Amino acid sequence: VGNQQIAWGEALFFRVADVANGLDLRRHSFLDYAQEEYADERAPSPAIRASYNLTQQWEVETFLQMFQPTLYPRQGSPYALVNSPYENQDGKGYKDYDNFINGGLRFNGQFDQLGLQFFMVSRHNPDPVYRWAAGGQTALDGAFGSINGQKFSEQVFRASGLPGSNAPEGGGTLGSSDWMGGSALGGLNGVEALNVLGRDFPFIGGFLDNIAVVSAQLDPSGKGLLPNAQLGKSWATNLQEAAPVFDMFFSILGDLDGSIISKYPSENIFGAGGNYIFYSTPDSLLDQLVVRFEGTWTPSKQWSDNVARETGTSDEYNTALAFEKYQRFSQNFPATFFSLQWMHKSAIDFVGRPLKNIGGRVDKEATGKKEGGPGRGWDGFSFAFSQPFPNLTWRADFAVLYDIYGGYLVQPSVRYKPNGPWTVETYATWIYAASTRSVFAPLEWTDEVGVRVGYQF
Repeated sequence: VGNQQIAWGEALFFRVADVANGLDLRRHSFLDYAQEEYADERAPSPAIRASYNLTQQWEVETFLQMFQPTLYPRQGSPYALVNSPYENQDGKGYKDYDNFINGGLRFNGQFDQLGLQFFMVSRHNPDPVYRWAAGGQTALDGAFGSINGQKFSEQVFRASGLPGSNAPEGGGTLGSSDWMGGSALGGLNGVEALNVLGRDFPFIGGFLDNIAVVSAQLDPSGKGLLPNAQLGKSWATNLQEAAPVFDMFFSILGDLDGSIISKYPSENIFGAGGNYIFYSTPDSLLDQLVVRFEGTWTPSKQWSDNVARETGTSDEYNTALAFEKYQRFSQNFPATFFSLQWMHKSAIDFVGRPLKNIGGRVDKEATGKKEGGPGRGWDGFSFAFSQPFPNLTWRADFAVLYDIYGGYLVQPSVRYKPNGPWTVETYATWIYAASTRSVFAPLEWTDEVGVRVGYQF
């Protein structure tokens, strides 16, 4: 009983069975010391845990824990995943969930070289699902009046630099290129996001209806700027149609900011895992090789679909396969630890972006990727090793995470422990993304060197 972390997964970088706790990413996003497997990021909260040995082979474990959401870097932070003109009002969203309880049940079995686990967690997803919030800027209500029964302050955008805006003049989104670029990094389909705004906010929907009708009346061909518009439902079907509309909107109001609100839908996660230890000729590559597998199924998982009020929903499957080994190459050095892992996610990528909305560019709407099993979904690979030196004062670590859609994170590091209480860790992180499809695109610029000094007492 008490404030605690609950760690059920053992994958490096990847979280499959590790579903009990959210993460506190406010300091450094997920770019921390990779070898720690999120030990420093799991968000603790008050919990009751209990376990009971059913037989010599089987143990049952259960927990009840206060809901604690994942905490992301704030607006304006260099590690923020949300485009900086847009404020995340997570405090408002969290108020509806602060008294909820998550619970889980796990069975562990050990049979000589084989270990098994089966678990179920009923929780509110700590990773937020976003929707647009009303902007609340009343300074322009008089200038625009009411459109479709809604005032300017009741739609999402705010004109920066004016009373009610959180951004200085020039600090917001300006123009279709800026909108499409930010959408692509955030995992939004920039064109469909325009249709979402029109459906969710009558003020914007009426504005789009007027553009479609008036431009068609003025066009000799009768098509206008939005030739495929279905008034009140959808307006743009491609970037060629959406871009002039965006530019017209921004030319009237200037650069814009806005707010999003988070919610944390309930979900049930069913999972299983196992590990097997191989024994072979001593000191051979197969001797004491550990193979681990984790898999989860989340039926009807909800996710943010272009920041619409109505969430996207699909069954999600996550799997991870790991090979781990201690191998001694010299009698003068301790054994080297190796880890090679693969993860597959069926519907949402590593940083939480729905696959159907990735791949956009400044000059192109999102192409998306198909959901599903092998050949679809998202795949990532990680490799790491750790080599202590003979006196255990020094240790060299290395980790790499590869995104199959064209990106990687490389992190070499050195750990120095001159005595019992003191530890100094230095690591460098290099990130590359070939396109916005890569999970590393929002943080590609964050090549950095970090130093951490610890004292234990």
